[in-house]
Amino acid sequence: MHKAGLKDAFYQPVRTYVLNPKSITMGELYGEVNKLTMEWRDGLMGMTVRKAVQVNFCEDDDYGDIGNSYH
Repeated sequence: MHKAGLKDAFYQPVRTYVLNPKSITMGELYGEVNKLTMEWRDGLMGMTVRKAVQVNFCEDDDYGDIGNSYH
């Protein structure tokens, strides 16, 4: 509906984020605690959700690369 040009706040563009959970560990997917330092490190799922809710829909369709920040 948004692509069709309907000017209604209810019709927002749909963004999809694809993750392959079989290609990474559970800690990389959901997040994990470093047992030595007791620091939390977000996983790809948390980073993806955080990025998705911060996207400004008025900007271009450039979402950045979410997965590059996990090392």
